[in-house]
Amino acid sequence: MPHDLARTVQIALLGEVPPTLRFVYAGPDDESFSFHAVFADDATDEHLECAENFFTEIEASLSFKIRGPVTIERNGSLPWKKGEGEHLMYLRWGELSA
Repeated sequence: MPHDLARTVQIALLGEVPPTLRFVYAGPDDESFSFHAVFADDATDEHLECAENFFTEIEASLSFKIRGPVTIERNGSLPWKKGEGEHLMYLRWGELSA
């Protein structure tokens, strides 16, 4: 696994978090690496482009090629917690109450 993935993701998010970003998961998944960014239903195309920007920055800083699902989507009803919440890298304040 990469040097410090959480730090890399946090640095990539600086200046790229639009108000509609709900959560981001990034990390190893079986024998691959997955990335999943979820936005509120009213996210603009420009907001989704922010996720592409920070994903590109994350990918560029890793010492390995990302092989696995990369998902950037609008979905206001998707629960933020996947499994035990492992690999959660960003969570919008207020999502915990949902």
